[in-house]
Amino acid sequence: MRFDDEVEKVGFFTTRWIDSFSLEDAKRQAIELIKSELQDLVLNKHSDPPKIIVESVSVVDPSERNPSQGGGFTWYGEDEQDERGNA
Repeated sequence: MRFDDEVEKVGFFTTRWIDSFSLEDAKRQAIELIKSELQDLVLNKHSDPPKIIVESVSVVDPSERNPSQGGGFTWYGEDEQDERGNA
């Protein structure tokens, strides 16, 4: 991704609300949604595609859902990835 005219590999955290009948389908839908949102931002070569890892999926009562939550990204740099133990 490009930040301040410099290209760097980054990771991110984000939340998405998905209406689904199964946890697996919710996970798949979330990944597809995030991929589409990142499509114009990602600068990876085809030989180095981005990895999207879903850390957790939770069932939430629809009445508890806050439409203003979810969306956006919290970015962190590759050096911060190493501190988290990720590669």
